[in-house]
Amino acid sequence: MKNINGKWQVVIIGGGCNGTGVLRDLAKRGIKALLIEKNDFSQGATGASSGMIHGGPRYLLHDTETTKHSCEDSGYIQKIAPHILFRVPFLVPVHKSDPFGPFAHLLYDVYFSVYDKYAKLKNGIPHAKLKTEEMLKIEPGLYGDFYGGVTLDEWGIDPGRLCLLNALDAKQHGASILTYHEVIDLMRNEEGSIKGVRVRQK
Repeated sequence: MKNINGKWQVVIIGGGCNGTGVLRDLAKRGIKALLIEKNDFSQGATGASSGMIHGGPRYLLHDTETTKHSCEDSGYIQKIAPHILFRVPFLVPVHKSDPFGPFAHLLYDVYFSVYDKYAKLKNGIPHAKLKTEEMLKIEPGLYGDFYGGVTLDEWGIDPGRLCLLNALDAKQHGASILTYHEVIDLMRNEEGSIKGVRVRQK
């Protein structure tokens, strides 16, 4: 157990995509920041994620602002780190058991036609309405009775590389980083405000 001697304006606990991204942002703004990660980068929720940059189509019915912001964020990431992004194609079968019955295929088509307007913000490929035979050519392993299907795309990213590149860029801009150190206590002043952290090297 030891105290880290030094003064920082911000201490970040955790080296996932949020932690390393915030560290990079702070460092580029000239804010003295320290990141502490008990393992290696991208070892927690970030490393366990699908790596998909969600464009927010599921929010379209009740929260279009979230859909818009999600697509905008995806577009920003493409400008920042295009070399570690890739397209993720989606195929959505419309089964004949759908509660909307024979209108289901049309409704899916209309729904994703609206989403296409937001998908432009993330350089998305417009959706396509597929007949059943067209869908089965793409994915012959599908089993069941279908009205057809629709396609769309999202973007994916390598989470580990993203975290590492964030951390390296942050360090180049003056940030401090400690991996394999675990925060075991928060140090407080007499008023109860946090004044520092106590860490243990693993």
